[in-house]
Amino acid sequence: MEATSEHEPASIWRHALKDLELQMSPADFRTWFSATELASCDGPVCTVQIENPMTKGWLDSKCKPLVARTLRDLLGRSVDVEFAVRSPRGVSARPATLELEAPPGAR
Repeated sequence: MEATSEHEPASIWRHALKDLELQMSPADFRTWFSATELASCDGPVCTVQIENPMTKGWLDSKCKPLVARTLRDLLGRSVDVEFAVRSPRGVSARPATLELEAPPGAR
């Protein structure tokens, strides 16, 4: 990679996605990689954020070596890949408290 901006996670992931798209069927690529992003790639671990646990399971079992190899080729160093389910946007980390009213006549 030539430019410093090329080391930003979003730029690295754009390049990786282009390479991954060439290595798999269009349907698989759209299904499993359309809503992914590279959260970080510091040191030996690159973390890819994904939408849900089902996607995580499939990517872990079917695509982890492919993604690691693709990132290794782009970065020029070996990396471990972790897939992490991202929290839905706008959802707080603390679960909501359920408040129930007493049934009529229970007061």
